[in-house]
Amino acid sequence: MISINDKGAKNMAKLDMEKTTFQEVLKTIKDNYKNYGKEYNLYSYYHYHKNKIVGVVYGWYMKNYLFIDIVYVKEEYRKKGIATCMLKNVIKEMKENKKVDFIGIELVKYNGKYLLADVLGRLGFLCIIYHYIFNGRCMYYLEID
Repeated sequence: MISINDKGAKNMAKLDMEKTTFQEVLKTIKDNYKNYGKEYNLYSYYHYHKNKIVGVVYGWYMKNYLFIDIVYVKEEYRKKGIATCMLKNVIKEMKENKKVDFIGIELVKYNGKYLLADVLGRLGFLCIIYHYIFNGRCMYYLEID
C-alpha cells in the first residue's frame, strides 16, 4: 500500500489485508483522518448494506492524483461485485467533480495472485510497474478523461 508518510506507512503496514478484520481497517482509516486529516487531502468512499458499512475505498490526493491505499469488503459480502461497484463510483465521482486527472492503486500479491487485478483491468486501469520497492507489488494507473 502507498502511505502518506512514515507514521502513516506504519499504520497501513500493520494491516495484513488477508488477516485483518473490517473493524481494524475502519479504525486505521479513522486514526489516519484524526492524525493526518489537516495535513493531507484524504479520501474515503463507503458502501452500505442495510445502513451498515460493508466496504470502503480509502486513499489520498497529491496534486492531481488520487492514490488508493485500501479497497476492502467485509468477508461475508465478497464476490458480489461490491469492490467493482465502489471503484466505478469513485471513478464517476472523480470524472464529475474533476478532482483528479489520475488514479493509482498499488496491489500486493496474496496467495500467488494480485487481488482486484481483473476488476481494475475491466475498469480501464493499466499495470504500469511490476515488482517495485518489494517483490510482489504492482502499480495500476487510470487516466481520468
